[in-house]
Amino acid sequence: MENESINNFELYEEDLRIVLSDIHNLIGEIRGYYDERRKVAISAVERAFDEANEIIGQMEIEILQIPLSLRPQKKIKIQNYMAEIGRIRKEFDRLYQYEQYTEPFTLNEDLESLDQRNRLLRGTRKLEESSERLKNAQRIAEETKEIGANILRDLGYQREQIVMTKNTLVEADSYVDKSMRTLKTMARRVTTNKLITYLIIFVLASLIFAIIWSKLT
Repeated sequence: MENESINNFELYEEDLRIVLSDIHNLIGEIRGYYDERRKVAISAVERAFDEANEIIGQMEIEILQIPLSLRPQKKIKIQNYMAEIGRIRKEFDRLYQYEQYTEPFTLNEDLESLDQRNRLLRGTRKLEESSERLKNAQRIAEETKEIGANILRDLGYQREQIVMTKNTLVEADSYVDKSMRTLKTMARRVTTNKLITYLIIFVLASLIFAIIWSKLT
């Protein structure tokens, strides 16, 4: 399972690189587009950002199944990718984002109005990204909860096995004690029987000796 999670992480990482490359290419192409074609290209970039964030969420899930010794390295990779996505997102917002939400600016609009619009759009984008991250965090929490429940079930089963083994050992120990007591009883009886046998032999020998002595005298 750990090897499978490592492989999945690497596959998601490869997909993320492809998406980031597509974003770079699309942003470069937007400069040469106008009107509807430009809007379509901007929407494509937005979808690519959403896909990149979704892949990041999947990578964060796979980290939970990766061995602890490898997690720091993978987390650093995710942080670097998130920083790269944030940098590209900021540059994209600065250059193009306002075109999706506003009418084209006339030449006499002042710079202050443009700056206010851009700040509003950046705030909206940050709110959307925070909401997406919250959803990913909730999903990760649910999956972590499920993993924890599975672990608890496994531990409960192992505990039952240990209790059963303990009971078996206690029962075996009881049998051993009974066997030891039986052996001790048998040993005492053997010793008693030996003494009785020796006594009988002594009595018989004494009688024989007495008979022989009486005949001789």
